Amino acid sequence: MGADAPASLFAPGSQEAGPSPSSTNRVLFIVRSALPAVRNGYALRTHALARALIDAGWTVCVAVLDEADRIPEEIDGVLYQGADAAAGRLGPEAWISARTASVSKIAAGFAPDIIHAASNFLCAAVASRIAAAERKIWTYEVRGLWHITRSSVEPRFANGPGFAFQQSMEREAVRQANYVFANGPALEAWAAEAGALNTQSIPNCASAGPTPPMQLIQATREQWGVKPDVPVIGYLGRFTSYEGLQVLMEASALLTKRNVHHTLVLAGDGPEYSILRRRAAGTGQQVVFTGQLDDNNALLASHAFDIHAVPRLDLPVTRLVPPLKPLEAMTAGRPLVVSDLPSMSDIIAAGAALACRANDAKSLASALERLIRDEALRARLGKAGRRLVNEQRSWDQAADHLSERWRAIAGSEA
Repeated sequence: MGADAPASLFAPGSQEAGPSPSSTNRVLFIVRSALPAVRNGYALRTHALARALIDAGWTVCVAVLDEADRIPEEIDGVLYQGADAAAGRLGPEAWISARTASVSKIAAGFAPDIIHAASNFLCAAVASRIAAAERKIWTYEVRGLWHITRSSVEPRFANGPGFAFQQSMEREAVRQANYVFANGPALEAWAAEAGALNTQSIPNCASAGPTPPMQLIQATREQWGVKPDVPVIGYLGRFTSYEGLQVLMEASALLTKRNVHHTLVLAGDGPEYSILRRRAAGTGQQVVFTGQLDDNNALLASHAFDIHAVPRLDLPVTRLVPPLKPLEAMTAGRPLVVSDLPSMSDIIAAGAALACRANDAKSLASALERLIRDEALRARLGKAGRRLVNEQRSWDQAADHLSERWRAIAGSEA
């Protein structure tokens, strides 16, 4: 991707919406990937927002650009439809044009009032063209910056033309949209600096569900080989290099040397999985690897952990993009130990997490030891986390914020 100028990929005048939406409350999401084919944080956020919007009275259709055309599939009331034109390897202009044609057909049948694109800029470009053609309002949700994520894993990418191109495209996307929503205050600040005139932070959220029966939680701990009264330090999520799991293993080893009894459980999968297992085998460190968990077992793990560790490294992506899984731990009333990064400053400020220095195994071990030895502190942090989710960070509240802003934009455009 290189020759196309950023603005040329967006519809001219795409900010100029037509008449305000009718009262039908129909929103078309445009995303890159989604359930059921993909089950990452991006897909789960789409589904959670869509379900909450449905509960708030909206009808939602999700057009999935990286999924082949297929019969629409409904999951929990959310309509998903693939929009991959299957045109092979294309440059950005041809790729966007092909997906625009496919999504235009979905839009014609669905008749949305609002078109809402989520990261990355390719979704925004498709949304801008459809919105311009239909004279509709379109908004952009910056969930992350994919070029920054890639550069955090592949440092050389930051010095290449692909990084510069994608950076300019994302900046143009937030300038073109009628309104920009961001996954947390750090990304909102980035969008404002990039030139977005109207922004709002809608950070990751969670929905409090029923607490699993205690016998199932206990059975999960027994399956891991946890002895009675031994605290479990757990990580639940994707195994990528920037999550800092090697630092967590080093911190766990330090605790063992200090005779601080605990069990370390790493739940999930990802690129670092084999590396971490080899490290544990090579050092003789006792670590429980669960592999990928389905939703039910992930919920059990969240409750079976005594402490949730979020030891992210200090990198551009982790400073900007907050993780989703800690919110689920907070609904379980479990305390967190997190790296002291801007993307998690609100959780720390709310008293739901104990902070440690990023990239620092000794600091992480000290924070974990403090929580292991102080049951009252664990309870206090867990209570604060649950309160934060209930009062400020539920998906229903996020849907309300989206609804209010869409209606306000519609009123100003009338």
